[in-house]
Amino acid sequence: MKNEKGIRNEMKRTEGDVAISGNEIDAVDAYKKAAEEGDIEAQYNLGCCYLHGNGVDKDKEEAVKWFTKAAEHGHVKAQRFLGLRYCIGLDVQQSYDLAFKYHFMSAEQGHIDGMKCVACCYKKGQGVKQDDVEAAKWTRKVAEQGKIQAQYELGLYYKKDEGVEQDDAEAAKWFRMAAEQGDTQSQYELGLCYYEGRGVEQDDTEAEKWLKKAAEKGHEKARYILNLCF
Repeated sequence: MKNEKGIRNEMKRTEGDVAISGNEIDAVDAYKKAAEEGDIEAQYNLGCCYLHGNGVDKDKEEAVKWFTKAAEHGHVKAQRFLGLRYCIGLDVQQSYDLAFKYHFMSAEQGHIDGMKCVACCYKKGQGVKQDDVEAAKWTRKVAEQGKIQAQYELGLYYKKDEGVEQDDAEAAKWFRMAAEQGDTQSQYELGLCYYEGRGVEQDDTEAEKWLKKAAEKGHEKARYILNLCF
């Protein structure tokens, strides 16, 4: 799971102000009427109004109430809002169980950050039983969207026989995807694959190339192997 600073940064992206033109009180009244009739966008917008004090006094409890109604009816931003807050206990009582619940809701709708959080929850056993198979499954979903960290982590799953059957070729494939996007640790891992002939044909030239890329960015183990072997 992300650290608290990372979670707070994502919350800033999630809980945007609602743009209200004209009379704010009238706008909030319109949101309330629609929200009470089950309009999930109005429920989310009303939550934002209470969160930021737009047209109403700030009221975190009312904000959470309306975000919860929106989330339970499928509003992805509301689900992310609640998942992150329950994770660190901001404005709500901290609960990994509820954090996982809302992360999973957003993940099932294809939200990448939600999928990342679900993978982390399964890996760490936060709010759900620890399960490397599920962690690897959700990590793959994120990796397939081109996310570098997930590609690297999936490579490690295949390398270490965690959550998936050990497969050196698959490990090298995912390390390569991340390495080609500039990930230092993946460049190091791919260099090792070529040096050891693990998952790829042994190739000292390729090994040196990828280890150098990692070493140039300060990777100490890559520097050590280069100095020792090349």
